[in-house]
Amino acid sequence: MMKGITLCLVVTAAVFMFTACSQNSSESDNVMEYMIFQADDGEHGFEPWISDGTEEGTYMLKDINPAGDGRPSGFTFFQDRIYFYARNDSTGAELYTSDGTADGTYMFKDINPSGSGSPAGFVAGGKLYFCADDGTSGYEPWISDGTEEGTYMLKDINPSGSSVEGEDAVIFNNMLYFYADNDIDGAELWVSDGTDEGTVMFKDINPSGASYPQHLTVFGDRLLFRANDGTHGYELWATDGTPERTEMVSDINPSGSATIYGLFECNGKVYFCADDGTHGDELWATDGTSGGTYLIKDINPSGDSYVSNLRTLNNKLVFSANDGIHGRELWISDGSTSGTYMLKDINPSGSGTQYLGVEYHGKIYFIADDGTYGDELWASDGTADGTELFKDICPGEYGSKPKAFTVLND
Repeated sequence: MMKGITLCLVVTAAVFMFTACSQNSSESDNVMEYMIFQADDGEHGFEPWISDGTEEGTYMLKDINPAGDGRPSGFTFFQDRIYFYARNDSTGAELYTSDGTADGTYMFKDINPSGSGSPAGFVAGGKLYFCADDGTSGYEPWISDGTEEGTYMLKDINPSGSSVEGEDAVIFNNMLYFYADNDIDGAELWVSDGTDEGTVMFKDINPSGASYPQHLTVFGDRLLFRANDGTHGYELWATDGTPERTEMVSDINPSGSATIYGLFECNGKVYFCADDGTHGDELWATDGTSGGTYLIKDINPSGDSYVSNLRTLNNKLVFSANDGIHGRELWISDGSTSGTYMLKDINPSGSGTQYLGVEYHGKIYFIADDGTYGDELWASDGTADGTELFKDICPGEYGSKPKAFTVLND
């Protein structure tokens, strides 16, 4: 049923849930969508499943591990195929691929013949990048051109152990940026053009230790991230792709670390949570310059608001936060102090908002508990009146606990 199509994966939800855009190569305007996810039917264990949004079009793609769970994860689109991690009791956890058919779903390469290669952190650009352990070199960066012989360790950055963890790798200016530890300079920002000799430490941000550059976020012609230079603590940094213009954007917390997490681009700004040493963990925004980096609002004057689950809704930012009075609830912001406010006190007796899902047809769908229905499906159009229980899927105090929101076939 899926022959002659091209799969296009877009990560849109929680672990193991992805959408796939499928297009017939002979009919460019005939677009079909599929979803690849992990599920357990009670008989085969956790295996890869596929769905076109209909009951009859939803089925197990393949029983990768007949002896137990295949535990597929990290589904990533590259060159008309899906690449992912899966486990088989005979070969361990290795690199798998699929064209959306059972026959076309198989182990792509046995990276560690004596154990598990455990590939993770997939990033697709001109090549497929990931980290893996071949059983000899530890976790190092790997690369693939879509062929088995063209799949190999990119560089043994740390000959004495593992150099990477598979986190925060991004494509920027057609280069791969990631953090790695060569056991000499500590965990620093590295860059690769896809060759051994072109895989180098980009900048030693903290010469006296490790800077741990994380939360790498492409923002226009700059790459934003947090790092610790050994003097200012964890602060907001940026680069234009040259080491000499890789610098701290702003010393948000002059007395220590600003922490910095949750970088999220929305409507021409990057929003994030930071602690300036005075207001606690609060909502900040930046345009990539020092003067354009500012605290939007002290949501919780008595402590930390712990802003999280940042999403876009009708060109505004929606997120969950705790103002110290109403518990964790749904908030919205247009980037100004006055335009940042709690949308609705969903649970007057505690915290209402649990997790924000996806924007769909002008609404954000999310998990909330109003104190009566348990964790159920809610929706908001960005107004208080338009923020309401969408459906009580499982009546009772615990609710249905919906997860992994994914848009599929409208």
